[in-house]
Amino acid sequence: MDEITYLGEHLWPGRLGTLFAVLSFAAAIVATIGFFMAERSGEASWKQFARWAFRAHSFAVVGIMITLFYILFNHLYEYRYAWEHLNNAMPIKYVFSCFWEGQEGSFLLWTFWHMVLGNLLIRWSGKWETSVMTIFSLVQIFLASMLVGVYFGDFQFGQNPFELLRESENFFGLPWTFNEAYLQFAQFQDGRGLNPLLQNYWMTIHPPITFLGFASTLVPFCFVLAGLWKRDYTGWLQPAIPWTFFGVAILGTGILMGGAWAYEALGFGGFWAWDPVENSSLVPWLVMAAGAHLLVINKRKPTALFACVLFIIGPFILILYSTFLTRSGVLGDTSVHSFVESGILPQLLVYLLVFVALATMMMIKVKKERLIFGVLTAVILVTMALLAPVAANELGDNHSLATNTITLLLITFIVANIFWLIRVYAKQFPRLKEEEDLWSREFWMFVGALIFVISAIHISFVTSIPIWNKLLEPFSPALASLGESWGSDVLTALSKHNFRPPSDVFITYHKFQVPLAALLVIISGAGQWFKYKKTDIKVFAKKIVWSLLIATGLTVLASTIGGFSYYNFGVYILLGACIFSVVSNFDYILRMVRGKVDLWGASVAHIGFGLMLIGAVVSTSQQHIISKNSIGDISQISEEWNNNEDMAIYQGDTLDMGPYFIVYRDRELASDSVHLHCYIDYFDKKEKSYHPDDLVWVKGAMFLAVSEHVAGETFLDDMETSWSRVPFPNPRQTLEAQPWVNGRPAEKLFTLTPSLIMNGAKGTSREPSIKHFIGHDLYTFLEYIDTDEKHAGPDGYFEGRRHEVKPGDRVLVSNIMMSVDSLLPLKNPEKHGLLTGDLGAKAVLSLRDKSRTTRVTPFFVVRDSIPVSKVEEVADWGLKFRFDNIDPHSGSMFLTIWEHESVKKDFIVMKAMVFPQINVLWIGCLIMVLGTFMAVRHRIKLSKRKE
Repeated sequence: MDEITYLGEHLWPGRLGTLFAVLSFAAAIVATIGFFMAERSGEASWKQFARWAFRAHSFAVVGIMITLFYILFNHLYEYRYAWEHLNNAMPIKYVFSCFWEGQEGSFLLWTFWHMVLGNLLIRWSGKWETSVMTIFSLVQIFLASMLVGVYFGDFQFGQNPFELLRESENFFGLPWTFNEAYLQFAQFQDGRGLNPLLQNYWMTIHPPITFLGFASTLVPFCFVLAGLWKRDYTGWLQPAIPWTFFGVAILGTGILMGGAWAYEALGFGGFWAWDPVENSSLVPWLVMAAGAHLLVINKRKPTALFACVLFIIGPFILILYSTFLTRSGVLGDTSVHSFVESGILPQLLVYLLVFVALATMMMIKVKKERLIFGVLTAVILVTMALLAPVAANELGDNHSLATNTITLLLITFIVANIFWLIRVYAKQFPRLKEEEDLWSREFWMFVGALIFVISAIHISFVTSIPIWNKLLEPFSPALASLGESWGSDVLTALSKHNFRPPSDVFITYHKFQVPLAALLVIISGAGQWFKYKKTDIKVFAKKIVWSLLIATGLTVLASTIGGFSYYNFGVYILLGACIFSVVSNFDYILRMVRGKVDLWGASVAHIGFGLMLIGAVVSTSQQHIISKNSIGDISQISEEWNNNEDMAIYQGDTLDMGPYFIVYRDRELASDSVHLHCYIDYFDKKEKSYHPDDLVWVKGAMFLAVSEHVAGETFLDDMETSWSRVPFPNPRQTLEAQPWVNGRPAEKLFTLTPSLIMNGAKGTSREPSIKHFIGHDLYTFLEYIDTDEKHAGPDGYFEGRRHEVKPGDRVLVSNIMMSVDSLLPLKNPEKHGLLTGDLGAKAVLSLRDKSRTTRVTPFFVVRDSIPVSKVEEVADWGLKFRFDNIDPHSGSMFLTIWEHESVKKDFIVMKAMVFPQINVLWIGCLIMVLGTFMAVRHRIKLSKRKE
């Protein structure tokens, strides 16, 4: 068969990029060998050779990035990566977001930061260079392999970002792939575009910072493994400290940027949702923060050296674990932004297990035991690799057997690692016999680190529920049998292995995390006042008493002014603990290290951490929704909407909302054809006065004013003293009555533009609009906006919509309030043009807009057991009604209503909420990051001084 010459394809970028990917992988292998030989032999020639190999690897990584950017910036849709993540309408600033939206781009970004840090280590790590860079380059082998994209039978070795669309697995062999002019087809003239959630400026800067944070966990990991390799258990501590604090600072910054992105872009009404992908970044940071604090105390005296080693190894391993969770598709049903399952799941698992095994093996001191563990690990990994293709074939006969065997091998691997870690701790790891004094800084820093880790364990356990389900699968038959024979509901539940994280976030996380956070900030406030080795408790009490008194007073004042719930003790405790931490650390700066700015880092970071938690506590516990629906019952349109939280408003209408009046002025599709903006004007509210004999509607009931008064915040405030119910209003009263409002519009204050982001290929998402004030944020987002272009029929009416209603219900139709007054039996059917024997009922409906009211009575008839309905048109209102049926069990009636194009108006459903003092949270974030970088600077100075 002749080879097809495809028209319009640009093949050279893909070939060049693939060459760079192969070179990156090969050079990483050569660098690892070179650094290993340099460490073993001590020869400078090997070190120089390894350096040049790592530089070649670095050159190749940069080459991959430049080539991929070339493909994206030039919209070369013959490449799968460009077609899946880019489109023609996308602003140039979001091309960077396209780069790291996909798996290959994110792995490349991770590899790039590793490459940068590796070159810095070559320059700065001194005598540790060869041992540290051996492990560092080994990690680069695994990361570079993720971009090779070679198949060995059914096994996929990485994903090539330069794969051609016609050669990708999803399209391979389809008829169009044999068409030489396939690029002329409309579907390949444009790409699928970027996920709407990522079309935000935060996603241009947040991922690079976060991946730099991920990469930074590798450096302390390499130092501790190098120390274990050399059996130098303490020498690695000093050079690792600055890098660890740098990792805490940069990964923390990335996490906080993610919170800001979630707050400004996701539109779920908050900054943290305990989503598994959020958790998988937070957990390594918590463990790294614990490790950083232990490094400081172990540098002075190695009192908790084993814990320090674990807490420094942990962040990198947890980064690998989180990568496995989010990139393997395991979290597909439990996370809103995890990746779908791809063919690299076995490769990711091997990547994780190899470095877990390497860390454990480095800790084993006895050579014979190290050999036994290494052989056992190798057998497990090789067997799992051989079984992986069988397990991946879901249609194969041996699929279940292979899957269960892999799971059992994985459990064996976990048990073996735990066994040897316990053995190493008990018999092989050096330790001091002397215990730390209870009133020493070392002791309380260790307690604080332990709280960090306990918090991380809890979050990891809940996040990993899908993994626990996988591990339980092979034992399902045995558990089911035991559960039945023993009558155990627990065993029966375990046999089903279908656990999911609890839906109530408060129960799942807050009840456990809030007490831990309170303990942590108390220690961060008190810990600075302890001395190393031993502290006189009386001196300590004198130093800290003023901070306690001031914090107590401020907590009482804040709780009183803030209006916290009397029973919300957890909020009181955490708020008081945070205020104490801020006051105490500020006092420490003033009294103890006033003129020594280099020593401020820890205290500034603790102040920022306390302020961040204060902002989170106040804004979360005191947030309140001000959007209340006042026209119709929108819950009848959608069960997801609530009249007490969601607000329907028609274009051009003016409605009361909290301290404002709002007008839905207009909607506009932005020039990018993606963002649909809704313009909501906000007006100041002035007081509204009522006079005797004024008539108002309140939730379908009419009231008569009996005294002159100024409207209160709610109608209930005035009802007993100023209003009288009108049980049977006459026609004149019905016409004169107006909806009750507690104010009247005054001058315009500002405009908010909540938006809908539309991408046909990747769905839609909502983008909130936020008005920032000094003391609070007004946060708004769309719950609904009609994006479908509907066309009226020849008679000018749109397609009818069916409603299920009962007497007393109110429905909003084209800015017209329809009230269902009653359901009556149909008497004298002859008067309605029906037959004498017809049986039926009629619905009495009231229609009302701003200036008029009328009634319509559609009827439902059964004639000879056959339903008969008639369409009734109310022409001057632009509506048609048909009474379709009655549910005798619920008493509901079914109405179909048609709207005329002359009266149909655009409407939206929106939600507006107030976040009090949320600026305290963001200010705290900035101060915490600043303090951490100050600590990094101080530690670098100390390292240079020691050298």
